This record gives sequence, C-alpha cells and structure tokens, in this order.
Amino acid sequence: MSASMVFRSLKEAAAAEIPRIVMFGGEPALYPGLSETVKQASRLGLFAEMDTNALLLDDQKLAELAASGLSALRISLHAAAPSDHNRTQNTDSFHKVENAVKLALKRGFLVYLSSCLSAISAVEDEVAKISDLGKRWGVHEIRFLGYVPPRKASRDIHKKISSCIRKSGLDKYTHSCFTGPGGGICPAQRGEIIFISPEGLIHSCPYAVKAFGRIGETPLTSSSYTRERSGQDPRRLPCSAS
Repeated sequence: MSASMVFRSLKEAAAAEIPRIVMFGGEPALYPGLSETVKQASRLGLFAEMDTNALLLDDQKLAELAASGLSALRISLHAAAPSDHNRTQNTDSFHKVENAVKLALKRGFLVYLSSCLSAISAVEDEVAKISDLGKRWGVHEIRFLGYVPPRKASRDIHKKISSCIRKSGLDKYTHSCFTGPGGGICPAQRGEIIFISPEGLIHSCPYAVKAFGRIGETPLTSSSYTRERSGQDPRRLPCSAS
C-alpha cells in the first residue's frame, strides 16, 4: 500500500471513530513505511497492533516499534511442538517466535498468539497444548483459526475449534472467528471489523471477496457504506468457511 493510501485510510478510520487498527499481511515487518505508519496512527489516537510471523522482531526492531507507538503484537504459532510448527512454516522458526514473544513482553507490548489449525483430528489436542504453552510464556490471549484448503470449504473445523474452546473452559483466554457474541456469526458479519486492501478496496474482512467501496471514493463515515455493511445476510459467511 502506498504511503498516501495508508495515511488516507488512517485519517478516515479516525474520523469514523474506529478505535483500533491491525497491520496485516503478508508480513508487515517487511513494509518500509511501518514505523511511520505506526507513528501516524498514534498521532490520530488509534490503538495500533501488528499481525506478524515475528521472524524479523529482534530487540532493536521491537524498541523501534515501541517508540513509534505500537501497542500490541499478534504472533503466529501453528503448533505447540517445535518440529510441527517448523514443518508448517517450512522454516526453523519456533525458537525465533518464542524469543520474540519474550522480548516483546519485556518491552511492555500486549502479546497474543495466532494459530492456524488445519487437521480436524488434531484440533482438541492442539488447542489444549498451545493454550498451555501460551500461559507458560505469559501471552495475553490466543486466537485460533481454521485453515480450509481450496475446493474443500467447510465450517467443520471452525465448529470443532469453537467447541473445544467452550468445553475446555478457555473462553476467557482463547477465541476464534465463531466464538463470542453471536455464536456462529463472525465479527465481520456483526459489523465489528473492516479490511482495507493494498489497493484501497474496503472489505468486511481480509477473506471477503466483495468490496463495499474504495478509500477516497466511499468515506468510512458515509451512511450508504454503513447501510451496505449492516445489510449483510448473517447466514452467508464472507470467507472460505462459507
């Protein structure tokens, strides 16, 4: 996303009284304008968070981001066992994730884990083990997502994740797209989030196909935009789980 598009998006978000922005990718730590983006968000009073694989987050980078005004990190961890996570990432990254989590906590960041699970048979075991690991590391919260391979779209894995979270009593520490208020209705369908693509297109979430408008053409504060979002059919999911 160009710098001008970034700043326009942040200004419109602040004008629309959106309280929090999450830098999403790809990998945001590769973006050359990251620190300036965070500074601009901070100037506008926006709570700034970054969704990251943490591979570039050494102490120097974390100090730079903290000074810019970044408040929270959501770090990817896809298995509790180092070998399983590394196989999923196709890289020797488990120890880098663990180190980044510990450094970020020392720097005073809010730190969350984000875990994408793909095998229904392993969901219960991984939810328990990753949650236990997160507590030992001291992270504040964990988000579990279900990976749905192309051409095999199914809500089954999302249902399994939500069920495991509820049954294990982890509701206050972990969540998924389909847990929390509204049950099987995700935050996008409740109108709680929006996603702006690098081209400036406005979507209900990162995985939604339909665009509601474009930054600079459809103000986030416009009544027509609000009506269009609120008119979504809650039975239709805007992502690969539909």
